[in-house]
Amino acid sequence: MEYTLPETNNKKTDTIVLVGMMGAGKTTYGRKLAKNIGYDFYDIDQEIEGDIGHAVSWIFENIGEKEFRKMEETKIREITSLDSKKVVALGGGAFLNDNSRQLIKERAFSIWLKADAETILKG
Repeated sequence: MEYTLPETNNKKTDTIVLVGMMGAGKTTYGRKLAKNIGYDFYDIDQEIEGDIGHAVSWIFENIGEKEFRKMEETKIREITSLDSKKVVALGGGAFLNDNSRQLIKERAFSIWLKADAETILKG
């Protein structure tokens, strides 16, 4: 599969954000897309795991979802402000945060990856 982006001077196309349910393929397709168009790739959950040194499930269990969502918003702000062309895979619940959604609206071109229940359950 080949990907191309339209020529534009719109800085929002420098950051492509993939949104969707957990298991929809954001990380898998995000890596492929970034490689095919020569962009950097970031996975928000993996970035947070690297910072904290624990899996997202551990963070939810030991620190709590509220604190995780704050970390997520901070990481989205940080990555979307980088002066590079990038594809960003969000965590499944990130787009539910009003501040994160506003950041993405202002700084990025977002794509919703829709997947059927069978695909998501395979996740």
